[in-house]
Amino acid sequence: MANKKDKQQYKITTTLRDLDEAYPAIAKFSAETKLPVKLSYRVAKLLRKAKVEIKTYEDVRLETIKRLGAYNKDEDTWKVKPQNNEKYKQEIDELLAHEITLDGVHMISIDELEELELEIEPMVLAGLDLLMEQAE
Repeated sequence: MANKKDKQQYKITTTLRDLDEAYPAIAKFSAETKLPVKLSYRVAKLLRKAKVEIKTYEDVRLETIKRLGAYNKDEDTWKVKPQNNEKYKQEIDELLAHEITLDGVHMISIDELEELELEIEPMVLAGLDLLMEQAE
């Protein structure tokens, strides 16, 4: 049997809000940066797992809008009724504060990125913070 590392050490715990905010930067980094195979695999794995969480969040958010809103035929979209805006904001804030764990996801160290001599935009790097190992 191959030597296996404890799967528990490979996980990211964050909130839906942080994941939702970081996802576009991680996707941009993945799409626009040529990475070594192992690092590319790790980023792709994170994106796949994050996408599931973001999709679930979006589905729940849309259901909340439908429950607290009305369909606008002219704009072909659902909108929260004005009298329910505060309730909607409260429910979505509560949902976004929910802590999630992405299992089987490896962190990335800043040293790994420095070794590759990549040029990374500051806004993208800020989004990658979710993936970064914190210095001890």
